[in-house]
Formats: sequence, structure tokens, C-alpha cells
Amino acid sequence: MSTANDSQGLKIAVAIFVSLTVILAVTSYFLYSEYSKASEQLEAARNEASQANQKAQQANANLLSLRDRAGYSNLSDPSAIEQQIKQDQDALVEKLNTELGAAVQAIGRAQQEGATGPEVARFRQNIDTLLQSFRDESTQNPTFKGSLATLASLTANQASLASALATDNVRLRRQLENVNNVNQAELNTQQQAAQQAQDDLASEHRKYETLFDQQRQTIDNLTTQVATLRAENDQLAQRLANQQNAYEAERERLLTQINDWRTRAEKEEGVLDVADGYVTFVDYSTRRIRLNITRSQGARPQMILSVFDADAPGLPTDKPKARIKLLQVNERDSVASIEEEFDKTNPIRAGDQVYSAAWSPTEPQRFALIGKIDMNRDGVDDRDDLIRLIEAAGGVIDYDLPPPGSGQERGELNAGISYYVIDERQPIRTPSNARSVREMSLAEQAFAETKTEVLDRARSLGIRPLPVERLLSSLGYSFGMLIPGEPEATNDRALRNLLNPGGMSAPPPGTEEFERNRQEAGRAAPF
Repeated sequence: MSTANDSQGLKIAVAIFVSLTVILAVTSYFLYSEYSKASEQLEAARNEASQANQKAQQANANLLSLRDRAGYSNLSDPSAIEQQIKQDQDALVEKLNTELGAAVQAIGRAQQEGATGPEVARFRQNIDTLLQSFRDESTQNPTFKGSLATLASLTANQASLASALATDNVRLRRQLENVNNVNQAELNTQQQAAQQAQDDLASEHRKYETLFDQQRQTIDNLTTQVATLRAENDQLAQRLANQQNAYEAERERLLTQINDWRTRAEKEEGVLDVADGYVTFVDYSTRRIRLNITRSQGARPQMILSVFDADAPGLPTDKPKARIKLLQVNERDSVASIEEEFDKTNPIRAGDQVYSAAWSPTEPQRFALIGKIDMNRDGVDDRDDLIRLIEAAGGVIDYDLPPPGSGQERGELNAGISYYVIDERQPIRTPSNARSVREMSLAEQAFAETKTEVLDRARSLGIRPLPVERLLSSLGYSFGMLIPGEPEATNDRALRNLLNPGGMSAPPPGTEEFERNRQEAGRAAPF
């Protein structure tokens, strides 16, 4: 605004200067033209000219002073000064646009960050209005006074805006201080809790350090004890090994003695075993007899016993007089039925001996079955029938090693077994599916090796061998007898429906077709 006023003053001075020059020229003209008339007025005109000259000089001095004060002392041409003033106004407008635009953006950011007071928005609107007024003043009526007034308004608005922002800033600072105070209080609480937790952790750490030291001391003590116990264990292991060796040697010596005593006892060809009981009464009308065998001795119904003559020494070649089956076992005696008599000329009498190869009044006889057992010598394994006979007589099977195709090994050899039963007889009839030695399968070879090992083991345990023929004789077995557990009667119609389902016919046993089918089934068998 000061620049515009200076330019206006300069224009006025220039106009005055021009007017004075024209007046001076006119005056000189009239003076020269009317010299005669102006002589008397010469002095007055000179005085006036002198005064005008002084005024012109004063106006010129004022113009120069105004030019210097306006900041254009380097310019002498009024048009150049005016042009420079216009350029400076345009530059000022552009600078104000830039600065005030930056101020508006700063105010916008301040509002986004929390300067929400209404005076801030109002002062921002004032900036836009004043800036537009300054633009209009500079373009439509560019006066120095108007520019100064607009700048004064802008300055006042900026001061008010700064004050509002300062006030809002103070409010924000107070809010931030309150928030900081709250946060600081919370932080102090958290720090106290953290310090307490750290103190607790240190306390726990010290406690566990103490426990760790105690445990480490305990571990050291236990390590020392373990080392001592290990040394003692090594000594005990050495002593145990020595004792085991001594035990094995003593065991072998005792087994050798037992085998020797058993061999000596068997060489006497004496009694196989003491009689298990005696016949006290015979009733041939009902085929019932009474025995002195009682329940307390371990007898039970359905047991099969053999009856020998009262004078029989119990030789292995002796044949029993009859086979009986216990029907009722009482506290003082027992009742048995006569199942079969082998010698009709020598009937059962009171005083005859009752013997069971599988049972004794003290404990049952224990047996081991090794290899194939062919009771009727038809070439087919009959171990199931023998097991039923032994169990029916009160005996127990502790170990069984069947041949391939007849079952799985079960039980275990032990020194408590009385006999191991073997069958070394040749079958009377060779089955159609029998194989020669040259055709022995891998399974049969493995079974032969296992059988050899089992026999060696049985002999080392002192178990006595018992041929199956001797066992069958003592059990009262006869060819074709009814084995306990076998069916006593059959339903021929149901059997035909079972063998020939849906009307299909199967070849009867003994025919060539039946034997051919059985041979094919034997070749397809896994063993």
C-alpha cells in the first residue's frame, strides 16, 4: 500500500511540475508578447515565477522524497516507477497467494490434528475473503491506501488467527498434559507392577537356585551311590554268574542221578505204579462195582480206570481185566460202571487193583505228547483221541508237539512232567496221501529238527519216555472202543443232508473216487 501511495504522489508531483512548466511558458509568452504591458508587472511576475519555481522545486523535492520513501530511488522516469510499482504489486499478490495458501493448509492440518475451535474456522474464512479483496484492490482500483488497508486487515486476521491457534494449542497442551498425567500414573502403576514382578522373579529365581543347588548336591550324592551300587552290582553279578554256573553244574549232576535212578528202577521190570484203588464190591446184574476211591483223593465222575487182577505185579506186558468208568464219587467210596471186559474167563472180583496211568490219589500225572500219535495204526494222527482218554482218566497234558498239519505247538516242557509219550510204531496201513522221505517238505524237515531238540530237552529234564502202546494198555484202550467225547449216535438223515447239501451226492468213503478226492485235497494242503 505504501508503494501505491508513493506512485500516486509521484503522479501528482509530476502533474504539478508539468502545470507549472506550462504556466511558466505561457507567462513568458505573455511577457515577451506584451513586454510593454508586462514591464510594470515584470516584478510581480518574477515574484510569482520565483514563487512558482520554489513550489515546483518543492514539489520536485517532495516527489523525489516520495520516490525515495517508496523505495524507487534508482528510477527517475515516472512511467518506469509506475511500471515497477505494478510489477511489485503483482509479485506481492502472488506471494500473498502462496503464503496464505500455505497458511490455509497449515490451518487445515491443525484442524485435523485437534484444533477444532470455531474461531479457527472463522479466521480461515477471513483469510480467503481478505485475500480476494486484496486481489480485487490490486487489479480494479490499485491504490496505495487501499492496499495498506487490506494488508492491515490481513495482518490483524493473522494475529487473531495466531492467538486462536495459540489458545487452542494451550487447550490441546492442557489436554495432552492431563492425558500424560493419566498415562504417567498408569505407567507408574505398571512400572511398580513390573518392579514387583521382577522382585518376585528374582525371589523365585533365588529359591529355585537354592533348590537347584540342593538337587545338584542330591544328584552328586546319588551319582556317588550309583557308582557304589554299580560296583556292588558288578560284584553281585559276578557272584551270581558263579552261583549260576555252580547251580547248572549241580543241576546237571542231580539230573544225571535222577536219570540213573529212573533207569535202575525201570530195569527191575517191576510195578509200573502203586495201585490207585481196589474193588470193594461187584454187582454183575447191574454191571456196577464199588471202589475205595474217594472225592478227597481228587477223583471225579467220567474218569476211565483199568482193573487188574489182585495178584498182578503191574508189568508193562500185563493186560487189564476190564475198563471201568466212574459214575459217582462219594466221600467214602465210588461207584463205577463196567465199560468193557477183556477176559471173560477172569471176571472182576473184590480186591482187584484199580489203576490209572494218568491219575494218582496225590496229584494228576502230567504228560508231554511228542510227534505223531497213531492209536489204531491207520497212518492218521489220533492225538485228539489220546488227549481225551488221558483227561478222562484224570491226567493233564502240559506240552504237545504235533506234526505238520495236525495243529500248533502248545505248552512248555518242565521237570514236573512225568512222561513224554512217543509213537515209534509203523502204521499197519499207509495212508494214500503219505509222502516218502525224498518228498519231505521244508515244514517236515523243520519239525524233525524241533522234535530232536525237544527229545534232548526232555531227557535233560529227567522226563521218562512212555511208548504209546504201554500208555494205551494202562488206559484200557481197545480197538474200536468209544472214545470219550465222540458221538454215541448219529442222525443218518441229518448227516446225509449235511454231506449232500441241495441234493448233491458225495462218494462214500473207501471208494476210488473218495480216495482220489482225498489225495487231491492232500496235495493242495500247505504241509
